[in-house]
Amino acid sequence: MVTVEFKVIAVGFLLLLSIIFGIWLSHAWKPLNQFIFTVHKLLALATVMLAGIAIYNLHNNLEISTIGITLIVFIALFFLALFITGIFLSFEKPLPGIILLIHKIVSVLIVILAITSTYLLAKIK
Repeated sequence: MVTVEFKVIAVGFLLLLSIIFGIWLSHAWKPLNQFIFTVHKLLALATVMLAGIAIYNLHNNLEISTIGITLIVFIALFFLALFITGIFLSFEKPLPGIILLIHKIVSVLIVILAITSTYLLAKIK
């Protein structure tokens, strides 16, 4: 059986890969390179799914504080914002620059919250 710690590390690794492919995609720009775009989307989806499984397992094994639950809720909302802005960015028509800005800012915020959450979980154990 895979440990929760391994899942948390795997989520971090997938998040890092997704960010790397996102940066690569942003430099490839329009028209989108479909290979890079597909890998970026699949990595993001795998990250969210594995994070959900890890959080579920943690919730069953540990008492998560109110701060921890709040961080998890914000991370979930930020992932949702990333998916929505990512959909808009994949359109062929040019969109307002605010969409790209939100996508970039939320990406950074997710990394910060993920590191904070991992630190708090490490303190619990």
